[in-house]
Amino acid sequence: MVGETPKLWSKLEKYLVDKIIHDYAVTNIHTIGRKEICEIKIEPSPKPIFVHIDFSYKIEKIDKKTGEKKLVPHNTKILKCYVRKDSSKKLYEMDEFIEYWIRRIKSFETKE
Repeated sequence: MVGETPKLWSKLEKYLVDKIIHDYAVTNIHTIGRKEICEIKIEPSPKPIFVHIDFSYKIEKIDKKTGEKKLVPHNTKILKCYVRKDSSKKLYEMDEFIEYWIRRIKSFETKE
């Protein structure tokens, strides 16, 4: 069976906030034996698409009045920058990614 996967997209949208991904990616489910395999084909995008990860953690703080230690919950978003290379990907730090993206934009400008 080959088909679109709306449930998968609803899960991915949590991490891929930019909806442009729908213009450059297609998903299909293939059944091989008794296993279902999800195939995701992604074309190069004209702009970066960031992976957003919600991250929760607790910080130990000391109450100034009582001196009591307590854990205070915090939530933050982490942006991950992956660059595709053929059928693989490479994780870039933000500063590395910005340098990469500038070089990529310049290479497009020289082709025109």
